[in-house]
Parts: sequence; structure tokens; C-alpha cells
Amino acid sequence: MAAALQARERWRRWHARLCWPLGLLLALLGLSGSLLVYYPALDEQLNPALAWTPRDGAVTAWQPVWQALVAQAPERGTAWRIELPPSPGGMVTARLYRPAERAGAFFAPWLVTLHPRTLQPLARRFWGDTAMTWLYDLHYTLLAGATGRTVVGLLGLWGLAALLTGLVLWWPRSPAQWRTAWWAKAGAARPRRSWDQHRLTGLYGAGLLAVLMATGTALAWPDTVALLLRPWSHPAPAPAAAVPACDPLHGGAGLDVALAVARLRFPQGRPRWIDTPATGQDLIRVRLQQPGEPSARFPATYVWVDACSGALRGVQDPAQEGAGDALRRWLHPLHNGEAFGQAGRLLACLGGLLPAVLIWTGWRRRRDRQRGAAHRPGACRGS
Repeated sequence: MAAALQARERWRRWHARLCWPLGLLLALLGLSGSLLVYYPALDEQLNPALAWTPRDGAVTAWQPVWQALVAQAPERGTAWRIELPPSPGGMVTARLYRPAERAGAFFAPWLVTLHPRTLQPLARRFWGDTAMTWLYDLHYTLLAGATGRTVVGLLGLWGLAALLTGLVLWWPRSPAQWRTAWWAKAGAARPRRSWDQHRLTGLYGAGLLAVLMATGTALAWPDTVALLLRPWSHPAPAPAAAVPACDPLHGGAGLDVALAVARLRFPQGRPRWIDTPATGQDLIRVRLQQPGEPSARFPATYVWVDACSGALRGVQDPAQEGAGDALRRWLHPLHNGEAFGQAGRLLACLGGLLPAVLIWTGWRRRRDRQRGAAHRPGACRGS
């Protein structure tokens, strides 16, 4: 019995060391992640001038959108990533990657939002300068670039270790304890209530937290995950770009033909992004969501189209890829809950709150233990 108690005390100390003080960083990641579950909606609420109403109309042709974007800063080149609104109507926001003003930054594209009917610019912003993009950087990199992203991955593993030690501490040691281990003790004193709140929050939230932490680590270490899954991955290679035989910006097939080609190849697909050709290149890439793909905003179906002739140059169909590719496609929609619709998003949002709840209840449990020790006969003050 004494040996069992000593082993349990060691597990308790390990658990406490895992959860404090690095648990505060896990709580910060969780709280920021809860907000990011609803990132597009919150960004719209924080920028009411960008909110769309039916009277704003909808884009009728996408080639003029590209021309309007390039006109904002012709010296920046022609390579834009245009996000198509999820519904027929919506403001149009596009990204220009690696702007000169953010040279050396880990991730800081220039974001330009256009009115869908007039194509007039409504906002020009750099990633990280707005509340939600700053919050994204906090969650993904702790505002420390590539080094911070590595730390975030380590924190995910740290959190998984804390969950494991917590499960060991919860594990009942007798049949009688198995019958009472699943709920709080009625009418218990405050120290027991604090303990019950902590252990039951961890118990019933462990599965959700494990998914969030494991996927968070995988997303923070994409190269490592790709290397581990390489034997089971078979992504379609992207076609090589060439020098265009026309001026893609003002002639050739254009973005609307490229969209038509993509829809013809995947009739049930919903276009979500268009990557326009860089200066001196001839490929348009359309990104679509097919039925069954877990991510609505960042699907994995790609169609490459010649910007001048409109010929189909390449396809990436998730249905033809390997199990490793499928697993990687599921990481982000599992992490933010979108794979399971609004219910999944709500679960992900609530899951992000759990580390803060566990830190709070664990701190109360620790304080109650210290107070109890201070009041035991023979205890030294402050022990």
C-alpha cells in the first residue's frame, strides 16, 4: 500500500510539473483557438465596412477582379490568390504573398478587399495588423515565426503528456472506486468539490483535448508529418509553368474560362480559390471542394488551366490519393471542427476553453491541498 501511495504521489508531482507553468501557454492557445473557430464571422463583425448585403450584388466575371487587384499596385506583379465567397454574394478578398514591406516575415501577405459590383477597394491590410490575423499568429506561432511554431508543436505534445498523467491519477484502484469515479460526490466539502471539478473536466474532455492537441502539433510541424506519411502519400504533381503565349491579364482564356474548365472536370465541385499566374507564367490554378471533402474553405481538389489557351494542364483529385494524403487533409478541419459542421465547430470552441478550466480548477485544488497541510497538527506554517 505504501509503495502504491508513493507511486501515486510521484505521478501527482509529474502532473503538476507538466501543467504549471507551461499550462498557462496551453490555456492561451486554447482560448485563442476558441475564437479562431469563428474567425471569418468575427473578422466581419470587427470590420462592419466589409460586411456584405444583397444590395452590394455579386461578382459576374472574375477576370476584371484580377485586373482590379493588379491595378492596386502594378509593381507587385500579377500573382494573387483570390478567395471566392462561399455564397453567391459576398465581398472579395485576395492575398498577395511576400510583399516587400514584410520581407523576411514568416507569414504576412497583403490583403485587399474589393466591392463585388464596383470592384473598388474597401480595405488594404497586411496580415497581422488586424485583430483576427494577429490572433491567428498568436495561436499558430506565439508571434515568434518559425521558432514559435516549433514551440506550439512541443506544447501540443506537452499537453498530451499532461492528459496521460491525469488519466493515471484518475484511474480507480478498486472496484468500489470504479463505481464512484465517474461523477462528483454530492454534498462534498470545498476541497473535494475542487478535486471533482478538475478530474471530471479532464476525464470527459480528454478525448476532445487529445484530438485538438494532436492535430495542433501535426499542423505546427507539417514537414515532419509529410515525411512520416510519405510511404502512404501519392499527391499528384503540379504541372510546370511556362512562359505565356499571350498577355494573361488582358487576353487569353482568362479566369472565367478557367473556372468553367474546372467545373466541367468536377461538376459537383464548388470553386473556393483562384491562383492567378505570376508575371511571366501561364498557369491558373482553381481550388474546389468536392462533396465529402472535410474542409470547405481549404479543400484539396486542384485544377490547373493554361491561361492563354484554356486547356486543362493538370488535376489533383483527393479521391485518387493515398491514405497519408487523406489524413493530412483531415488535420485542419478536425482541429477547427469544420469537418462536422456547426456542431463540430461548437465542440472545437468548447474544447479550446478546457485548458483554462483545468488550469483554474487545478490551481484551486493545489491551494486547497496547501491549506489543508497548513492546518494539520504538526504542520509547519507555509509548508
